[in-house]
Amino acid sequence: MTDDCQLKGQSDMTTNPKHDNEDLTPRALTDLVPSGMCIAMVNTMVGRTHTSRPVTVANTQGQRLSFLVARNADWVTSIADRAALVHVTVANDANSLYLSLNGTAIVVHDTEDAVLLWSKPAGIWFDGPDDPNLAVLHFDVTEGHYWDGPDGILGRAVALARAAITSNDEALGTDGPVAAG
Repeated sequence: MTDDCQLKGQSDMTTNPKHDNEDLTPRALTDLVPSGMCIAMVNTMVGRTHTSRPVTVANTQGQRLSFLVARNADWVTSIADRAALVHVTVANDANSLYLSLNGTAIVVHDTEDAVLLWSKPAGIWFDGPDDPNLAVLHFDVTEGHYWDGPDGILGRAVALARAAITSNDEALGTDGPVAAG
């Protein structure tokens, strides 16, 4: 995605490392995804058609991600009409942290919410928090999974070498559930 996405924690090099002592304690969404310049891929499915687009995470609170979106976009309309299933993915290659999130989504047209979520970069797409085409998309996580491994190229290389030498993949990172509401 983008290096601006400073996801918290480390990350995982593999798709599903197997550890004998794997800790399956869920991690809080707010510990994994900060509000601000983090980019998520919002995936929608209407019928048999899947589409995805990058959207900035405006806020993370509890099990909810909030986004500022264009009210008249087809994909937003399909969510507002409850015609779409929604899935969100977040990736931060720099920190090797990846999330796959399932949940429910709603679209609200609330100027107070828009004011609270407004940021200067949002002004690139909207005329202000009172822009009539601005809506807020709330995504409430019902289940999810994260993969968290060593940061940076050197950290990943060292972890891979350690795992190869010791035949122990724990150095590659951790994965587990995301706490859901």
